[in-house]
Amino acid sequence: CTSEGYDRAQRAYVLSATGSKLSLVLEASEEQPVVNPSFVIKNWGDADATIEINGERVPRGKDFRVGHPRTVEGDLLIVWVKTESTSPVKITLSAVK
Repeated sequence: CTSEGYDRAQRAYVLSATGSKLSLVLEASEEQPVVNPSFVIKNWGDADATIEINGERVPRGKDFRVGHPRTVEGDLLIVWVKTESTSPVKITLSAVK
C-alpha cells in the first residue's frame, strides 16, 4: 500500500491498496500512543477483510468494524480497530473473497 498520511478531518489514516493484503506499522510511543485507529483504504474493491494486530487475529465485532462505501472514485474499505498501545503496532489486513 501507499500512505497518504493521517487525515485529521476523517480522523483516519488514508491508504491506497496495491494488492489484496497490506501490512503497516504504527510507530506508537509514550508521547504518541495509538488509540483506536481507523483507516480509509482506497482501491480495495468490494472484498471483505480480516485483520491481525501484532500477529493476533481480531474477530469482527465490537473490536473490529468495517464498512464499504462507494464513491465516484471507486469502492473504499473503512476499518476501525479497538486497540491502544504505547509501542509500535503491526497491522495486517487481508482481503476475503
